[in-house]
Amino acid sequence: MRKLASAGAGALVSGALLTAAMPPADLGMLSWLCMAPLLIGVRGSGFVVGSLAALGAALIAAWLSVIGVFYPGVARLDETAAWHYVGFFLFSLSMVAVAGIWADLKTTSRWVWLWLPAIAVVAEATLLLYLPAHLGLAHYRSPFLLKVASFTGIWGVSYLVWASNVRVAMAFADGRLRERSKLLAARTLDVSLLAVILATVVWRFPPPAPGALGEGKQGQMLLAAIQTLSHEPDQLDRLHRQAAAHEPEYVVWPELSASGWVVGGDVGELQKVSEQGVAFVTSYPRLEGGTLPYNVSTLFIEGKALGNYRKRKLFGGERSMHLPGGKPTSARFRKGDVGLLVCFDSCFPYIVRETASLPGVNSISLPSMGPESPFGVMQAVHGAFTPFRAAENGVAIARGESSAFAQIVDGDGRIVAEAPAGFEGAIAGWVSDRPRWTFYKVAGDWFLGVCLVVTLIVGAKALLRQRKEAVPGRSDP
Repeated sequence: MRKLASAGAGALVSGALLTAAMPPADLGMLSWLCMAPLLIGVRGSGFVVGSLAALGAALIAAWLSVIGVFYPGVARLDETAAWHYVGFFLFSLSMVAVAGIWADLKTTSRWVWLWLPAIAVVAEATLLLYLPAHLGLAHYRSPFLLKVASFTGIWGVSYLVWASNVRVAMAFADGRLRERSKLLAARTLDVSLLAVILATVVWRFPPPAPGALGEGKQGQMLLAAIQTLSHEPDQLDRLHRQAAAHEPEYVVWPELSASGWVVGGDVGELQKVSEQGVAFVTSYPRLEGGTLPYNVSTLFIEGKALGNYRKRKLFGGERSMHLPGGKPTSARFRKGDVGLLVCFDSCFPYIVRETASLPGVNSISLPSMGPESPFGVMQAVHGAFTPFRAAENGVAIARGESSAFAQIVDGDGRIVAEAPAGFEGAIAGWVSDRPRWTFYKVAGDWFLGVCLVVTLIVGAKALLRQRKEAVPGRSDP
């Protein structure tokens, strides 16, 4: 009973810390220890109790996000809370893996905090089959960790966050493990991890400053995005004119916002809007001979429709509404090609990398319609992917949205303009007109591969140990 009470208390505290660490609360520094109470609480309780406690922590986090206890300055949107529970359930997969294994460890080594986070990263990667959920998303405003992501992808950031949590839990573990962790090599790694944490605490991108845009610098271009729930042509035309007043290179509208303009696949009305002088990107349903239409993103400029990218990753019920596309696409533009993506595509690192790697691409347009939820929590978590995708590939991203957190993000991951939840209007920001070189863009998800190898080695050693223990009279030397 005492172990169950300890596990429950740990789940309660970790659930609260997780909610506060993730956007839109944005207390990212709490992520470095948000899972530690859970791990401390389930220590020695066995895999089942550890796993159930992790699920409980995710449920508590979802409930706290619904009531908005950590979002005093965020507008409450009148939407369903179901997305909160779905989203935090996805986060629970890596939590279940780590807490279950940690709770079931009979013997521990001083290196557990190096290999257990690798398993957590692999658990996060399994969600690429549906919708990724990374603990590292808490640091989407950290310049240092966005630099790390440009080398390792978001996988390296999640690894560091999990390593910190396991290391904190080790400090409260049994005496034998604490004694092992005092060795010189372990201490050296402790200091290195502490330096990383301090760098993220003292070095953060400031929130985008509202007000006048000012003049851009040499080598910059101005991008704009619209945030609106409306699909009405008159409203979109008004907001487009509002964005065009800033004289951006192009404007990104929300996903499917142009549906009211397109009749029978004819985009003539949208081409007329682009003749007003400022190009824009939007998406709309387009039937191409099949039983279902594609969700197509197009760049409209000077009366022309360019690109015609078909959304590749379909979310939830969209699978019954649209067909998935199959290849990356870009559109020719004045200051470099525009990579075309749509909403859910941005959650998958390889999709964005393929688009950013197309010849000539120096920015990516991202019409989006995030799952609408109270306080814009799911939109905020969805939006946290954008700085990581920009930093990983060294390319600016302009993200139009329906109800919360439209963004203009520079190639280093810095958000230069952002719309709050419930805002209706246009935003604009200056970004570099040249892509940055990044190791991730060249090497891809190599760090995930390393974590997979570590996971396989740890799993193989565990199986061999079980077989030896199953043979009478045999034991490890």
